[in-house]
Amino acid sequence: MTYEELKKKVLVHCSLSKCPGKSNFLVGFSSSYAITKDIVVFNYHAIDDEKDFHAIADSFGRVFPVREILSVDKENDVVIARLATHSGKNQSGF
Repeated sequence: MTYEELKKKVLVHCSLSKCPGKSNFLVGFSSSYAITKDIVVFNYHAIDDEKDFHAIADSFGRVFPVREILSVDKENDVVIARLATHSGKNQSGF
């Protein structure tokens, strides 16, 4: 697999959470990987109950909000999520 092919598969999970008792927000980043055009996997420790927004960014700078968390495995530190895409098609090509 070439670098150009591989960089389409490696994504960034972005999270935004409100700091308890403050007006500030925390921004977090972690790696994420595409399973299909609208399903991604990332680490469970990258989310918690206080996070109110999750999105996935690709190497082209496009951002796709997480539509739903499909599965969580705390023991193995894995989350599987579905992205919000237009007509089920992710324009990034991952």
